[in-house]
Amino acid sequence: MFKFIYLPILIISIVLHELGHAYVAKLLGDDTASKQGRLTLNPFKHLDLVGSLLLPLLLTLLNFPVVLGWAKPVPINVNNFINKRKGLLAVSIAGIAMNFCLVFLGVVSFNVFSNGLIKFISLHFIFYNLVLGIFNLIPIPPLDGSKIIMSFLPNKYIVYYKSVEPYGLLIVFAFLYFGFSKYLYYLVNILMQNILYF
Repeated sequence: MFKFIYLPILIISIVLHELGHAYVAKLLGDDTASKQGRLTLNPFKHLDLVGSLLLPLLLTLLNFPVVLGWAKPVPINVNNFINKRKGLLAVSIAGIAMNFCLVFLGVVSFNVFSNGLIKFISLHFIFYNLVLGIFNLIPIPPLDGSKIIMSFLPNKYIVYYKSVEPYGLLIVFAFLYFGFSKYLYYLVNILMQNILYF
């Protein structure tokens, strides 16, 4: 029964991840996401029926090695940035940075509160945001890691790199299913052992 606590934690985390993208884009001069109502904490503006609800629920029920999901991507127009590459880099990093900020809040909550339920939720909040933060660093389109790479690539290579995008999530989930997930969890568990207490 407790495994279903992953779902609200995942939803909160991916919504705030996308909000991080939207907020930094707005700061840097691109109000595309803001105009589409994405600069909000309202989860219904961010959730994707398949990626935010159906897939995570299915993976939970099937005891899949990794329960992940996604929200609707925040629309970004790099032409609105003064420096397109720096803007793309900053916006791409913002979502990952949001997950790591949530890790910090989870660690504080775990250490400050003595209530067992709060500690349990905080622990899983830390775990899932570490997973999401690291997962999004994978440099396979459309994950944020790929956009970080693209911000440094010469223009002539970007088209070829982006051509992987339609198959990107299938590639990533195949890696996770066939063994990469154990290395991801191993790394996350090591990090948790080192950051959990202060």
